[in-house]
Amino acid sequence: MSFIYSLHLGATLCPNQDNIEYADIPQFAPENFATVLTKNTMKRKQFHKGIAQLAEEGSIQVYKRPNIGVEELIVGAVGALQLEVLEYRIKHEYGVDLIIERLPYRYIRWIEMDNFSPDSFSLTMDALLVENNKKDPILPSQNEWSIRRTVEERNKGVKLKEVSI
Repeated sequence: MSFIYSLHLGATLCPNQDNIEYADIPQFAPENFATVLTKNTMKRKQFHKGIAQLAEEGSIQVYKRPNIGVEELIVGAVGALQLEVLEYRIKHEYGVDLIIERLPYRYIRWIEMDNFSPDSFSLTMDALLVENNKKDPILPSQNEWSIRRTVEERNKGVKLKEVSI
């Protein structure tokens, strides 16, 4: 008899073959953002493993810019302390030194748009277009004015949500 274990945060073990499903752990909109990359490219595998672990635990949310590789990730956290915990845990649990550059964004919106194309989406100078692991388009911004301008003047017909889709 062989077993394949695929346990993760929130997994449920049952004595029978019942498929029990629970709702996802709720995510909160981050208010602190930073670019994160490893100082040593030879530790990229450990870096990604650590980032994935922390994201699964819900302490950070991970984003990347569309059409750009994963060497540089953007992380979002509810509090600034979570970014310090990220750095500490990645260094001590995975042996990876990080370069963390805080970003000025404080607001985030999830974009709802049929046939979304990052190439035709117009941004203000104080906003950024990123995507999560599901390729959902997301708009971090420095202020509410920039969010309104992005929708009302630059991308008519776009709907933005304040919580994850």
